[in-house]
Amino acid sequence: MFPADLATPPPGDPVQIQVLWSTPDGPVQRPLEDLVVTTNQWQMLPRGPWTYNGSYLSRGVFVAQSEGSIVALQIDPSALINNPRPGRGNDDLHFVNPAVLPPAGTPIEVRLRLATPTASPDASTRTAAPTLAPAVVTPFARSMKCRFFLVFLALGLLGSPARSHAATALSRDLAGDPAPSSGDHSLRQEIQAGIDRGLAWLREHQHPEGWWSTPDHPAMTGLAVSALLGDPRERTRSQAPAVLTRAYAYLLASVQPDGSIHRGTLINYNTAITTTALALAGDPAHDTVLRRAREYLVRSQNDFGEPGKLDTPLDGGVGYGDKYRHADLNNTLTALEALRFTRHLVTDRDGPPAPDLNWAAAIHFIQSCQNLPSHNAQPWVSDDPKDRGGFVYFPGHSMAGGVTNAVTGKVSLRSYGSISYAGLLSYLYAQLGPEDPRVVAVLDWLQTHYTLDENPGLGQEGLYYYLHLLTKALNAAGVDHLNLPDGRRIDWRREVALRLLNLQQRDGSWANENNRWWEKDPNLVTAYAVLSLEMLWRGL
Repeated sequence: MFPADLATPPPGDPVQIQVLWSTPDGPVQRPLEDLVVTTNQWQMLPRGPWTYNGSYLSRGVFVAQSEGSIVALQIDPSALINNPRPGRGNDDLHFVNPAVLPPAGTPIEVRLRLATPTASPDASTRTAAPTLAPAVVTPFARSMKCRFFLVFLALGLLGSPARSHAATALSRDLAGDPAPSSGDHSLRQEIQAGIDRGLAWLREHQHPEGWWSTPDHPAMTGLAVSALLGDPRERTRSQAPAVLTRAYAYLLASVQPDGSIHRGTLINYNTAITTTALALAGDPAHDTVLRRAREYLVRSQNDFGEPGKLDTPLDGGVGYGDKYRHADLNNTLTALEALRFTRHLVTDRDGPPAPDLNWAAAIHFIQSCQNLPSHNAQPWVSDDPKDRGGFVYFPGHSMAGGVTNAVTGKVSLRSYGSISYAGLLSYLYAQLGPEDPRVVAVLDWLQTHYTLDENPGLGQEGLYYYLHLLTKALNAAGVDHLNLPDGRRIDWRREVALRLLNLQQRDGSWANENNRWWEKDPNLVTAYAVLSLEMLWRGL
């Protein structure tokens, strides 16, 4: 019997699931968790074992085989293997990870092993390990909303169609050495303590009317709400505390007749971040507001020059909506994130298709911000190896300035850290794969310029936003280690976690001594830091 209480893991034995495939650069092996992202944080599933619970017979039919339910993300007693992680009861939580999933048509191998050692059965009774039929990544698998993931996994995992929870039976069918356990549990506890202190500070500093920092910008409150909802202990999920109830009331009171969500300025920025926060709440009562906000963001996409034609570098992006007409990469990122987090609201409903972003145009804008001469022919693009692959704020403008060639007079714009992570993340939201040369180029630039001491190219300006985007983008890209120019191979998650914990103030907050982009405001920066630690906790 599966427990009715979703806080109780499903019964069964722990197994590790690895997915293997070949690339031109060599073989790739990833845990199944890396191939799935959660829509509430757009990050990979926490690494760890799955639960082998077996299936059952119904009128002589083996149900797992008849239903094609082998590995279930959403709880399913019919499946052979279930997901023990929090959120397994939420049908809208999971999505394939386009940054890690191999290209459509790629043959893959799926390996299942006991997660803990089990005494070897007597040789006379041991059966041979099954050979899994070849599997292929289908276009459907790359685009589906994963209610059941890897339905293409080979059938016939059991020697006979009989339900079994026994570890000894599993060891006969899935022979092999146990996979090592992963994760730094001590560091996880330290991170959770830092999260707890940061969330306590946020709860204590909410205005009685529901907002943080200022009533003029709902985005500030949206970031705090997202941090509260991202708590790994999920203490806000079973019943929304008063702090969230007040925040939701303030955010919903900021909704405008045209669907945007703001208090007069920075329209798209406030709309996008608030949309993401309300989407994370998972409350169907917010769906109408979210659909209308999504439609507003879609309408905000730039199309200069001839309508429907990508004839200017600014086409395809999203800007503030009031500060200036044209797009910039940061506002484009927040819009793409909001659209990805609300995609289920338009893909899972009947009726005519809802308006959607022109994603090809969005990619056009993103690459128009990249210092990559092979894909961007604008005159400001730098051919200096120090800039190649990085990004600027919008075509023709970099917050890091430019360099003038003394001979030719050409001004080349400099790449910088935070916006380059925004570029990587934007490509991932637009579903460019890891093999795309534009993604490869920005990852090379970020790896070469990796530091936690400053925002590369800008010093202390925007340091915490840089650390936040670094964490989010490398998580989304499925990057576990960085190979630095000096030969070091680093565990970036551990380094970022320790850096943030060392920067936390005695009262549990964070703040930058440099006020650029409002980073002296502890409400904003504490939200950035807590959101980052929550992603790091799940990635360890």
